[in-house]
Amino acid sequence: MTFLFLLGVAGVLSVTLPFDIRYYGFLSCAVQNPFQTASVREPQNYLNAVLYFPAAFFGHLAFRRAFTVTAVLATGSASIEILQMFGERACSTTDVAFNVLGGVAGVTAAQVLVTLRGSTV
Repeated sequence: MTFLFLLGVAGVLSVTLPFDIRYYGFLSCAVQNPFQTASVREPQNYLNAVLYFPAAFFGHLAFRRAFTVTAVLATGSASIEILQMFGERACSTTDVAFNVLGGVAGVTAAQVLVTLRGSTV
């Protein structure tokens, strides 16, 4: 399970990290309330949630620490968004919210699986 967790994290990093980190003289991040402006129906938001699901799912199965896995993924998501301010990618608080939503969904699904199957998973 640890390998699958690391594979999920590698997938997140390969898709989200900027290729070129530079300071262009200004920093910009779209800070908005995701609960008022975002929609799950928008493909980018949906994909942000789906992207973090496998890492959270396998992370919980590997370590059995729901809060820790969620906190690490949320911190990682916020850190990646901060790095995106220095790159050619867009920084957005909505991305962080949907990444955390995907992480919570993955941890919840793993917990349901553990509960239904017992501790043999």
